[in-house]
Amino acid sequence: MERADRLAAVGTADNLRAAIQEARKIRSGRTLEAEADQRIATWTGRIQRLEDQPILDQARQRASTGDRAGAIAIASRIGADRVLYSTAQEDINRWQVQENGRTRLGEAVNAAASGDANSLANAIDIAARVPAGSDSRDRAVNQINRWSWDLLRQAEATANRNLETAITLASRIPAQAEAYDSAQVRISNWQETLRQIEESRRPVVPSPPGSTPAIEGNGDNLPQQIELAPNNSQG
Repeated sequence: MERADRLAAVGTADNLRAAIQEARKIRSGRTLEAEADQRIATWTGRIQRLEDQPILDQARQRASTGDRAGAIAIASRIGADRVLYSTAQEDINRWQVQENGRTRLGEAVNAAASGDANSLANAIDIAARVPAGSDSRDRAVNQINRWSWDLLRQAEATANRNLETAITLASRIPAQAEAYDSAQVRISNWQETLRQIEESRRPVVPSPPGSTPAIEGNGDNLPQQIELAPNNSQG
């Protein structure tokens, strides 16, 4: 055990491996077996850290240049049985969120390129899925606001031709957008206009010939006004 400790004190990977080999000479059942096993586990972890820390450092350096996909590929080389695996996975997850956000925002910008109403609505839907932890989130929010105002203007122009289509377009403006409240006011007005149009188109059903017009009554089903016939008995 003393020889193993002296070898491990040097701190290089090769010396740590030699220390492990020395500690393994303590056979099962001996008094120092448990202590030797503990030393071996500690030295194995130190070896893995010495081997894998440069990999993690390289991945982090790659991520700092904006190449998060490359950083993820490098950090993924650290296996699940290694001491730095959890640390590597935390970095990978963070980089994946950033990469997903960048990809989503790029898809949204491409979707909005044509500028028509449906394209803008689709772009808003895509941009809304940019993760909150992504460094692309603030830009996505700004784009959502800009596209929502554009979509509302197109919905207003469409209302001159087709109110139902205008309502559908305005309804795709999300609640978090700056234009949402204005869109809801327009939708309410357009729905009321549609209701009035439908009311005006309802046909008036004429009363059948010879039928007696209904007499307005009170709550007791009695006529509110009764005209009395003139009294001809006098004079």
